[in-house]
Amino acid sequence: MFFAGFTMNESILKALMRLFAIMADVDKNGHSENERDIVMDYLNWQYSHEIVQKYIQYFEHQIQHYHPELVHTSEAENHKQDVSNEAAIIELCNQINVELEQEQKLIALIYLLDFINRGDDLTIHKLRFVTTLATQLKLREDDFQDVRAFTFGEIDEISHKDRLLFIDPYETSSDPDIKQWMVDKMEGRIVVLHLPATNTYVFRYYGKLDLFLNGHNIKPNRSYVWYSGSVIKNPKVGSLYFSRMAGRFIQANLESKFVFTAEDIEYNYRNSNNGVKRFNLSEESGRLIGIIGGSGSGKSTLLNVLNGNIKPRR
Repeated sequence: MFFAGFTMNESILKALMRLFAIMADVDKNGHSENERDIVMDYLNWQYSHEIVQKYIQYFEHQIQHYHPELVHTSEAENHKQDVSNEAAIIELCNQINVELEQEQKLIALIYLLDFINRGDDLTIHKLRFVTTLATQLKLREDDFQDVRAFTFGEIDEISHKDRLLFIDPYETSSDPDIKQWMVDKMEGRIVVLHLPATNTYVFRYYGKLDLFLNGHNIKPNRSYVWYSGSVIKNPKVGSLYFSRMAGRFIQANLESKFVFTAEDIEYNYRNSNNGVKRFNLSEESGRLIGIIGGSGSGKSTLLNVLNGNIKPRR
């Protein structure tokens, strides 16, 4: 889901479609196929086919409204429309600020930057529009600059290198601040950017493998948000879990590390053979661990044994 646990109402969704339309790169016939694909991806994560079609049509209608090159021939008229569009961005941002939280606004900016990056001509007024957008949405300046450089492939321009993770088949970065996750059969590279203010992870894939995020096809050179619980899959590479990825950042931020070890732990309920059978565990700090089991299978008992609330039988 695009905004996990959050469903936008019609007015805010239309406002976002209008922002996409203002930023769209269109040809003389009013077509914007690359941008249309991004809007489709944006909507498909959370809405049914019927709703997606409804808002795609609304997006295409707004393109006709906001793009002077389709109706004007003079530079003066084009400039007048640009000024009008910038005013519209401020009005739309005021509406969005009321209804969206900071993380949701940042995610919208991520997709809008990806949106303008798809055109052949990255014009000055488009960059001005998106800068105005970030300011009006009251986003952190360092987050905006890092996301901008990340989207445009300017990795060297990212000021916080410690927010980056490279997923490669082998170690490729000489920068000690950039984290590495080596995956043997990976072809190309996944670059992850962590935005700690909202604890958001965004990634781009540079390669030719067919990768899937929760069943959705990942297109190369596009930005995607990696949500908690999500997994990237490929038959050759296997599964890349959010917990393993986020753990790289957690481990790097720990001032001191420790290893938790349990050897040959057993626990039986009084007058019963049920409990925790012989168990071994060794994990280091910063790792995210899941315990899975049905109701009554002993998950809580295991945790109580491990944290010392219950003394093991051996």
